[in-house]
Amino acid sequence: MLVNCLPAWINCNVDCEKHRSTLKKLCRARRHTDSVGQLRVLYLYVTRACNLRCKHCWVSGGEIAAGELSIGEVHAVLSDAAQLGARRVKITGGEPFVRRDLMKILEYAAGLGFEQEIETNATLITPEVARELVQFRNVRLIVSLDGASAPSHEFIRKERGSYESTTRGLGVLRNLNARVNLTTLVHKKNLSELREIIEIGLAKGVENHRFILTLQWLGRGRTCEDVELSWSEISRCVQEIYAIRRELGSTTGVGTSHSTLPPALQPVDEVEFTDCGWGRTLCGVLSTGDVSICGAAYETLSLVAGNIRQQPLSSIWEKSHFFSLLRSIKYTDLEGICGNCIVAPMCRGMCRVNAFAVYGKLTAPYPFCQLAYNKNCFPTYALVDKDRDCNFENLKRPRSRASGRKP
Repeated sequence: MLVNCLPAWINCNVDCEKHRSTLKKLCRARRHTDSVGQLRVLYLYVTRACNLRCKHCWVSGGEIAAGELSIGEVHAVLSDAAQLGARRVKITGGEPFVRRDLMKILEYAAGLGFEQEIETNATLITPEVARELVQFRNVRLIVSLDGASAPSHEFIRKERGSYESTTRGLGVLRNLNARVNLTTLVHKKNLSELREIIEIGLAKGVENHRFILTLQWLGRGRTCEDVELSWSEISRCVQEIYAIRRELGSTTGVGTSHSTLPPALQPVDEVEFTDCGWGRTLCGVLSTGDVSICGAAYETLSLVAGNIRQQPLSSIWEKSHFFSLLRSIKYTDLEGICGNCIVAPMCRGMCRVNAFAVYGKLTAPYPFCQLAYNKNCFPTYALVDKDRDCNFENLKRPRSRASGRKP
């Protein structure tokens, strides 16, 4: 066993039965109650264009995609989603503020009653833009800040001056009391800056701060070995984040709906997790009109359920073979380590896009959890049957990350 790679809360003499009981209670408490097929959340990728070239971008944002949706087509998607019952839309890209008609999109969505989240690097937020934003009642910005200094932030964002532009944008939003969440990708260059990053967020008035600890192995995320954290680094990071949160009483934590530490690998007494609702309550519409789980279909055509230029979103959501297939997948169908995990009823195997990208199967294990198992670092207390062999070798393409590369 690679003991030195185990997080401290796993690599200690824990009470396995107590931890198992705690995890089972969590799963029961967070049992899914939404009707399967009732759309609640729309991820709307309004453009693939971006003014930055971030190292880890899983949609390879940069140049505008060919044939991106017109504002009329975007409005039609929003109207259709509202009629299906969606109440929240996450507007993302690329960089949404690259679209000159973004405010018209936000205005239309607001008129339909949507709660709106906008994922942005905040570099294009001017006082004029911010004043327009705060006119909308239910808009929250999710801003990416990946360092407490220009070198660490721009190591990821790949654009000189982007740190100053992002922090300036955060300041503008703060001055107008805009609702802002912060997202930080933890990487090798900012590990020593976690407290400073948290303090910057608090000073800028952010309402919530989430740390991304694992990468999406798509797009430019495939070639980020110099970014990816080792087990010992993840362990140190999580312990520090929780210690700072307890000290400051802030909303800082780990555990988003995807692309972070899975619940089975989090400290049992502080598990934070929200299922993204893939296939059940969530769908994504790309800037080209393709409809999928979320943004995966930019490079994975087999995950495209249809295109809104050929049929309405409602038809794709309700009648497509792809979404019918997704809804048929139960947590008991998951393979590898996910098929033997107590937490699977709650997390549903985490991100299916990531699993498909690495293994080529929608029922494949979540790659990070499988890697943990391969390294003998998956906690025994999270196993349904500690004696079951959970190896999974069905690699779509050989990848050092999924096959147990030593950190």
